[in-house]
Amino acid sequence: AKVLEKTFEEWMRYRDECLRRMASEPYPAGLFCNRTFDMYACWPDGSPGTAVNVSCPFYLPWFEKVKHGLVSRRCGADGQWVTVNGSQPWRDYSQCEEEME
Repeated sequence: AKVLEKTFEEWMRYRDECLRRMASEPYPAGLFCNRTFDMYACWPDGSPGTAVNVSCPFYLPWFEKVKHGLVSRRCGADGQWVTVNGSQPWRDYSQCEEEME
């Protein structure tokens, strides 16, 4: 239960830092994918037609093992984050997963 509690506290700290950063950065001109916090990672604005990579979130209990890993999303040519089944944002977080021995 302690691990869960600490993870949740770290997640809230991560979320709060993300929201502060999103509120303070100027917006780019033209078409772009909106900065967002998707409850897992903090995403900056994305350029259309590119992959956006961010570091694995520090709140993961196994962060020390994945701190050099990246999670990625794709910003579509239309300036919208690419989704799966038209609803959930597509995200590759395989580098951030805990390795099961």
